[in-house]
Amino acid sequence: MNIDVGNHSAPALGDLNGDGLQDLLVGSESEGLSIYTNNGTSDSPDFSANPSFTIDGIGRTTPIAIDMNNDGRPDLISGTLQGGLRFYANNTDPTPIGDEWIPAQPSNGITLLGNYPNPFNGETVIRFTTSIFNHSLYIRIYNLDGELVWEDKVQANSAYHWDGTGLHGRSLPSGMYFYRISNGFVRSGAGKLMLLK
Repeated sequence: MNIDVGNHSAPALGDLNGDGLQDLLVGSESEGLSIYTNNGTSDSPDFSANPSFTIDGIGRTTPIAIDMNNDGRPDLISGTLQGGLRFYANNTDPTPIGDEWIPAQPSNGITLLGNYPNPFNGETVIRFTTSIFNHSLYIRIYNLDGELVWEDKVQANSAYHWDGTGLHGRSLPSGMYFYRISNGFVRSGAGKLMLLK
């Protein structure tokens, strides 16, 4: 097996098409991000380039395949030469390899990755990434009237678990809520939560 993707390659493995075999993701300086589908077996892999998926122009990327939104399909996260992260949501069904991978839109260095489950009863997990590490980050949750109903400090590039509790320690009523991640200077776009009881 000879795969040449140029200089500074960074390989990773992940089952990208749901066939139970580990496919190959390769980030490189000259080729960007590429996928090689495993057409062999787990004991004897046979990787072939998948021409329907290539992301150019991001240079020296280091990819990982992980199901960030718990929908059963692997999403892609890649580091970049500039020190940032790029998130590509897998929006295909049932075959996740193709041009349906769409980049999530960052907002001032904070990118919301959604929450799951949504709607929820009991607890939801809010995921996000950020390139801001020198200030404290906070999550703020608002009701439909724009009133702050919850606020808490969060860790960078982590998942935040929320159980529908309000500022005064009481359970909030069923309904639509919005959340933002902020460091006091910049804030993310708004995410939607649907609490059902």
